[in-house]
Amino acid sequence: MSSGTTRVSPYPLRIREPRRHWQSMQSTTESQDLYVPTSYSDAMACPNAHLWKVAIEDEYNSLMINKTWSISQLPPGRTPIGSRWVFTIKPGVQGSPPRYKARLVAKGFSQRHGIDYEETFSPVVKYDTLRVILSFVAANDLEMSQLDVKTAFLYGQLDEEIYLVQPDGFILSGQEDSVCHLHKCLYGLKQASRVWNQTFDTFLKKFGLLPSISDPCLYLRHLQGEFLAVVIWVDDGLVCSNNGNVVKSVIEDLNKYFDMHCTPANHFVGLSITRDRQARTLYVSQPDYIKRILHRFHMFDCNPRKLPAEPGNRLNKKSDEVHTEEVPFREAVGSLLYFSIASRPHITFAVGQISQFCEDPGREHWLAALRIFAYLKETLQHGIRYGPKTDGLQGFSDSD
Repeated sequence: MSSGTTRVSPYPLRIREPRRHWQSMQSTTESQDLYVPTSYSDAMACPNAHLWKVAIEDEYNSLMINKTWSISQLPPGRTPIGSRWVFTIKPGVQGSPPRYKARLVAKGFSQRHGIDYEETFSPVVKYDTLRVILSFVAANDLEMSQLDVKTAFLYGQLDEEIYLVQPDGFILSGQEDSVCHLHKCLYGLKQASRVWNQTFDTFLKKFGLLPSISDPCLYLRHLQGEFLAVVIWVDDGLVCSNNGNVVKSVIEDLNKYFDMHCTPANHFVGLSITRDRQARTLYVSQPDYIKRILHRFHMFDCNPRKLPAEPGNRLNKKSDEVHTEEVPFREAVGSLLYFSIASRPHITFAVGQISQFCEDPGREHWLAALRIFAYLKETLQHGIRYGPKTDGLQGFSDSD
């Protein structure tokens, strides 16, 4: 063939698809009816607008009842903080319907240190502490109830002078240029969690409850054979005691000062809790949260695996490149680390292996992370079982 001729293939050229980026892939959801809007206008335009409207009005009424702000003119030289509506659907527990929830949140990222806030640190209970308390509850057959303080941050009194833009949907006619002078803490403010923690801490100490030295979110009272423990995770809590009347008394006193929901302890900070009082056992798992994470990483329809890692396989440095903008490797490792800490300690070794390559992952490491997700799908209901007291300590060790 001469150099000036071009060979024409009898087959049409295959159209190459552009490289797909992970961010452009939309996560699947279990139901299109459970759409969560991203803004006020979006909520009012979606099919379930009537449900979101009820949730928004409920939140706004709570703000007004607690006298969260007063309308005023913005002082010279001050800049108001923005606000936005945040929406979520809380899954129903044990067959109950999902709950639509709206929250007005301040854009705290625009706050200035020394002017709008000072200290921000606020503790939450450690998972180690929570597991110890749950095991103690199971072994001693203690009474346990769960608390959820409604609009908890609104009970904290602000010391700083902060102004907020009027929220969408509730801008007063004729006073569009006015702002909200905040008197109470609002979700999103940098100091809100700290102020609420201090408020609730002062209240619990009135009951004679004292924070543990090892964990400031565990409050204990041991008096004349009566044991009482309160575990706090921001606005959620567990009340445990060997006396059912004490639990009722604490809840009744809390209801006098705080608007809250009190339910049996069956779903706390993402943990599903199942008890068998007769056998004195308590089971902790996270099936709902695992399903949500599987949807997020497009693994809900994957083939389940029996083991979290390939037996005898040791991960090495990457053999081929994986672009971190294409796969959320660090996000996957973070989610798996949470599972290993909260309720699935048996995946710790497999998660520890892939977590060593967050800086520069390869395809082999990404596939190893997906295998752990596939294992979680196979073992949705697995978790930690706490049983009654035994005469001795039992331990288990890997053969090698």
